[in-house]
Amino acid sequence: YIIIDADVASLYPNLAITNGFWIQHLGKEFLEVYNEIIKLRIEAKQDGNTVLADGFKLSANSVYGKSNEMNSFLYDPEFTMCITLNGQLLLSMLAETLVNSIPGLEMIQVNTDGITVKIPQIEEYTYYKICKSWEAKTKLQLEYAEYNKMIIADVNNYMAVKTDGKCKYKGRFEIDKVVGGEAAYHKDNSFRIVPIALSNYFVKGVPLEHTISKHTDIYDFCGRQKFKGQDYGVIHKV
Repeated sequence: YIIIDADVASLYPNLAITNGFWIQHLGKEFLEVYNEIIKLRIEAKQDGNTVLADGFKLSANSVYGKSNEMNSFLYDPEFTMCITLNGQLLLSMLAETLVNSIPGLEMIQVNTDGITVKIPQIEEYTYYKICKSWEAKTKLQLEYAEYNKMIIADVNNYMAVKTDGKCKYKGRFEIDKVVGGEAAYHKDNSFRIVPIALSNYFVKGVPLEHTISKHTDIYDFCGRQKFKGQDYGVIHKV
């Protein structure tokens, strides 16, 4: 068996551009400007400028979010629904075709912009053939990753061991929270020892107790706490 993850590249922006969805009060010119942002993001990504690429990605994706925000100049709920409904229907179509066409397929997870499946290795050609056909129909592009192992809490929290030995961490499994190749200090880096211990256990087979008892960096045991409303804190000294 093999595990294959397929993500749609820039799903929200590309759905708008390929299907001609534009924010009504901004006119059709909106698509020209929006498409330019996507092109700049691709160029930055190809040049290895991850900070700029992430900035353009945020700009492109935020259009979708702001289109459903009443106080935004981009507010157009019909635009939002066109993208949401079409995106989920198109991914459902791909999932349905894969399930109906590949014997022994196990659907591991489906999220907003991707599908992860476990299939018999002999069916790999069929899998990619179906995906290519779907891309031709939808004018969307899939990006693939192959895994040897996945450990999943839920669709937003998991770790995956790629076939080249590298690991992908999401949510609670993230060890180093990074944006654009730089440390993301605005994210919650509390109790880093937990994902470190989990990674050592699932990738290297090191017992959890061993990692925790032998780890010497005290900061990896520290946690951040937000206080709001009626919350209060108590300090204990040991």
